[in-house]
Amino acid sequence: PVIFSGEGVAAQVVSGSGAGLAIPPSDAGVLAAAIQDLADAPERRAAFGAAGRSTILARFNRATVATKIEASLMRAAAR
Repeated sequence: PVIFSGEGVAAQVVSGSGAGLAIPPSDAGVLAAAIQDLADAPERRAAFGAAGRSTILARFNRATVATKIEASLMRAAAR
């Protein structure tokens, strides 16, 4: 499970996959509450962990990453 504040790809992956909690930046009280909530909810932690693992295996496995790198290199070479 992940607790994060921020934007960008990491935030999209985590929030889009159901692998964690998004909290507002610079809010220690909200962070503490999120940590306590997860500490008190083993089933929720397990669900977040399973969702995160599934997302990483699907989106960032060797074949997928190699295909994306190859496509980027082909675009660059075509310029």
